[in-house]
Parts: sequence; C-alpha cells; structure tokens
Amino acid sequence: MMDDLSVHMGEPPPNFQEWMRTYIHFHGFAGLPKERGAMVESDTFTNLGHQWRFVLYAGGDYDAEQGMISVELIHMSVEHIQIACEISVRGPAGPKPRVRKAREFKFDFDPTMAARCLIKDFAERNYIMNSLVDGTLPIVVSFKLADPTKVPFIPENPSSCNYFRSMFMDEESSDVMFEVGGQRGKYNAGKVARTPLVLFHAHKFILRKCSSVFTDLLGSGEEGTAPIQIADVSPDIFRLLLFCIWGQYF
Repeated sequence: MMDDLSVHMGEPPPNFQEWMRTYIHFHGFAGLPKERGAMVESDTFTNLGHQWRFVLYAGGDYDAEQGMISVELIHMSVEHIQIACEISVRGPAGPKPRVRKAREFKFDFDPTMAARCLIKDFAERNYIMNSLVDGTLPIVVSFKLADPTKVPFIPENPSSCNYFRSMFMDEESSDVMFEVGGQRGKYNAGKVARTPLVLFHAHKFILRKCSSVFTDLLGSGEEGTAPIQIADVSPDIFRLLLFCIWGQYF
C-alpha cells in the first residue's frame, strides 16, 4: 500500500482538485497468461466514492496490435460519473522514481451504456517487461472529476449499508452461489450465440430480507452448496440487481 502526501503552498483556487490515486500491483507479471484476450481482473476498489475494477490483458486484447498489452477500467457502480483518468506504469525504484508510461483520457460513465473503457494498445510488452519491479508490474490509476464544478451527490451511507457493501461478492462468507447466463440468443441472421456463465457469491439472509423473489427461489431448507442455475437473465443485469440489494442505491 502506498500513500500520497500533498503539501500545498498558498491558497488553492476554488475549483482545484487533486488526482485520487489507486495503486494496483500485478505480481509475477511474466507468468500471467499471454494469449490474446486472456484477462486478469483486480478486486473491486473504491475511488471518488464509486466502485471500479481494473483489467489487464498481458497478451493484449483480441483487437490489439501484436506485442502490445491492453488495459481496461470497469465502472461497477450504478450512479453516473464523468471523470478524467490517467493510467500509468511506475518504473523501478531509484533516486527519483518516474512514470514510464501514462495514458490520460476523459470518460463519461453512463450507467445506461457500457460502463467500461478499454485501451487496447496501452504499451509494448517488451517495454513493460523492462519496467517490472522484482517481477511485479506496478500500475497507478489516477482519478479526478472531469468537471469539478459538477460534484456528484454521494450521500453518506449508514453503517449497516457499509457493512453489507463490504460483503458484496465475498466468497469466504457467502453461503449461496448463482450460476447466471448460458442462454442462447440469435444474431446475424440466425446464428446462435451463448452468453458466458458467471458465478455470483451471495448471502441468504440478505437476499431473504430484501427480496421476496429470492426468498421463494432459495426455499426454506438447506439445499446444499451446488450453484443455483439462472439461465434467463444476463450476468450484467443480475450483477446490477445484486448491486441494488447490497445497498448501492443508498
């Protein structure tokens, strides 16, 4: 964990804002999957009051140029936010650590649209291999509001809601699993595609307390540890439903 220390000389202007940084470390980078499209996804983290995940394609996304790595930022919250973001790679430690590679962009994360931003040609893999620190790829994801005058309304959560949020998708404490997806749908004049299967970890007592539909689905007994199959809902919609139940709207 790394903490930033800011020293301000003089009075900052009214609209001044600092970059809010999250440090992500991909240990053993050389051993990560090198196939096109193979992804390594971070745990969910919070920045600017919103939840995010960071994805690394060590062998590049399917559409990336040969020899390039790709990165992707995924917005996990359902509230709208417009940000400026910088994704950078910090080089090996020395007298003056420096940023080796940086990409800055602005993005409007509208919850009604795809909530992800892919940089398919982020950096050359050979360049990244020379930037490793003891085999670790250290990435810094820096956030700030694109328009500091439009501060989003993020109400403070009660402690119970914060507690529920901390348990969202927590595999260790969960007592029920849902396997969502796998349904077939038509596209391109009759061809058939199958949506991917995604496993969700959850908690029966929260589901029963918050949703009569889940109460009926779970039943009253202890049915075992096998995942409950849900094939008629897309994984993205199911994730948003769990977001709501776990307090994302409060």
